[in-house]
Amino acid sequence: MPANLVPLLPSSRLFFTLLQPLEGSTQFEIIHNGILHDVFPKKFPDLAGDSVKQITSSRENGPSRTEEEFAKKSSQPKFRGLAPWQERRAKELIAANLISGITVEAIAGECSYSRCHFSRAFKISTGITPHQYLLNLKIEKAKHLLCEQSARIIDISSECGFSDSSHFTRVFSKLVGYTPSYWRRINNGFNDTIAKPGD
Repeated sequence: MPANLVPLLPSSRLFFTLLQPLEGSTQFEIIHNGILHDVFPKKFPDLAGDSVKQITSSRENGPSRTEEEFAKKSSQPKFRGLAPWQERRAKELIAANLISGITVEAIAGECSYSRCHFSRAFKISTGITPHQYLLNLKIEKAKHLLCEQSARIIDISSECGFSDSSHFTRVFSKLVGYTPSYWRRINNGFNDTIAKPGD
């Protein structure tokens, strides 16, 4: 145990945090017993009695909340995002099946992942879920089609893979903040002749 750490030993939590990597080993027992019954009493004669009882009691009564949280975090698996080729392949599959649709299981299989692991890795890499990414692609395509004055809303919703125009309008409004009709008019220079959404 480094000498510069000895003055910090009255804290049982810090004590066990420092020794956490050695827990259960012979080295741990040697350091633990040596500090409690030799080094600690000599360095802190006035505090040794109470502090030794506190540390001993902590071990007997089980780990503190800090120790439990540390152990829990250490035992949790560390998830990583998709590899570049996996992210690229996933996005290609989603874009290619914009209208017909494709299951997450199918995309995960192409990326050599289980459904659950793929969804989590995809969100780590892109910041959104596969479904959200799909909706974003649909809305971007819808915006492009809305710029064409001849395209009807019902036709656009179908071409972008929505079940009906009502579903399309709900999703578009939620993601863009305007209804498809309102957005079309704004982007075609009709700001002065329309009412706000909901009016």
